[in-house]
Amino acid sequence: MTRTESALEGFNRGFNCAQAVLSAFAGDLGMDRETAMRIASGFGAGLGRKREICGAVSGAVMVLGLARGGGETPEKVKENNREIYRKIQEITGPFAEEKGSLICMDLLKGCTVPPGGDLRQRCCAGLVALSCSLLEKSLVVG
Repeated sequence: MTRTESALEGFNRGFNCAQAVLSAFAGDLGMDRETAMRIASGFGAGLGRKREICGAVSGAVMVLGLARGGGETPEKVKENNREIYRKIQEITGPFAEEKGSLICMDLLKGCTVPPGGDLRQRCCAGLVALSCSLLEKSLVVG
C-alpha cells in the first residue's frame, strides 16, 4: 500500500486530514500511528475547524519537520530549518497552484457537493491525496 493509499484509508475511517497525512508517514519516521494521530488531532479542518491552513498541508509540514527538523547545535537547527522551509515551498507552491489556495475555507468554496453528498469525500479526500503525492515527490523518508 502506498502512503497516499494509507492516508486515504485512514481518512475514510474518520481520521481528519492532518491525521491521515501524518499517520501515513509515521512508520517511516519512527513514530507509532497512535502518537501521530494525537499530534495531528487539532490540525484538521483548517486548524480546529477554523478553516485556516488546510489540514492536509499541515500534516505534510509535520512530516517534513519530523523527517528533517532539529539538530544538535543552533547552527544545525538553522540549517535544517532552511531545508524544511525549502521543502515546504516545494509542496505548497504546486498545491496552491493546482487547487487555488492553501486555505481550507477557500478550498471548500470551490467544491460543489450535491444534496446529500459527502463534503469530506467530494472535496477533502483529493486534498489528502495531493498532499501525500507532493510529499512523496519532495521527500525520501527512511
